[in-house]
Amino acid sequence: MSLGEFGGDGQAQSRTTAPCGPLERLKKLGSHPGRDARAVVADHHGHPVALAAPGDPQHAAFRSRVAAFQSLDRIAAQVAEDTEEMSQIMKLNRNQEGYFIEAHVKLRPVDMPSDGVFLCGTAHGPKLVTEAISQAQAAASRAVTFLAKDAIKLSAITAKVDVDHCVKCLTCVRSCPFGVPEFNINEKVIEINEAICHGCGVCASICPRQTIQLSFYDDDQIMCKIDALLEAEGM
Repeated sequence: MSLGEFGGDGQAQSRTTAPCGPLERLKKLGSHPGRDARAVVADHHGHPVALAAPGDPQHAAFRSRVAAFQSLDRIAAQVAEDTEEMSQIMKLNRNQEGYFIEAHVKLRPVDMPSDGVFLCGTAHGPKLVTEAISQAQAAASRAVTFLAKDAIKLSAITAKVDVDHCVKCLTCVRSCPFGVPEFNINEKVIEINEAICHGCGVCASICPRQTIQLSFYDDDQIMCKIDALLEAEGM
């Protein structure tokens, strides 16, 4: 459905507005139920099929659809009750309204920061059914890229902990954004699962005893690079 406003003489009233979706246009027109304006009723392809004036049956039906869209928008705006619990268990980010946030708006619109977790539908935010279906298809396509492979190559850049010098302060456990470091109660040591480690280096940089090293980014390697750069500059 597309909308248009006309004055009393039937001439289109031109004005500059910011681009918005069909739901936003419906909400904007529905917020002024008493204005003297005729609505262009269009089919689902966006082609105009009628010009309904106030008092016409088509105009009343149009207003009913506006109210229905607004009701659905309010219903969809309700966040699921278990969203907070799930975000804590799976370490998923949420916005101020309580909806989950994708890894990147442009590059990874249906991916979550954790590998193998995808986002679609009203878990991402209020949206139309067509938008939810498109996003669900995109999430399913992303999942197939993992399921279609016999084996998945992992990054060689992972964190490793020196259990002999670790004091078990749990700083890495509290600081890791992906919740990878864990305290083994039976062995009384900190363990880092290299299969799920993202190699961000947060635990290595925040460890007070410097017992965690990032593969290919050891302290000795970094210092050697710095020394080589200083020698090249003659310093």
